[in-house]
Amino acid sequence: MIVYRGSSSEDFKIKKYKRSRYGFNALFFATTVELAQLYASHRAKEECKYNGGFVYEFEIIKPYRKIDFGNKLSYNSEFRRLMYQLQRENIPSARIFNVMDYPSKKLFRPTFSDVIVVFDFEHIKTFKVIEKNVVVR
Repeated sequence: MIVYRGSSSEDFKIKKYKRSRYGFNALFFATTVELAQLYASHRAKEECKYNGGFVYEFEIIKPYRKIDFGNKLSYNSEFRRLMYQLQRENIPSARIFNVMDYPSKKLFRPTFSDVIVVFDFEHIKTFKVIEKNVVVR
């Protein structure tokens, strides 16, 4: 399966010790390039990299679990509880359908995507940069 991720780094590395915002190891991906572009721009701005961020294309093993999130925002307690539940179940990955996501209020663009969460990084086959110097205004 092909998925996308925005980064501030031109040399993204998968670090098994780096924790997500939830406090456990996980990487999050989008099924749309547009959402990855928003995250690339946001992360670059956070790190004062004004030339923009980078969009990566990843090939991953098909997610283990599928969940319909019903067109709700990812920034809420229900999504947070879902992430903790999936992590406790010790599954390698999940595909959460119908999620409205955005990186920050400043870059709020109602973007619907599937969010892919990967807990077991061995499920990531390959990745490469597909866009450089991404700046969204």
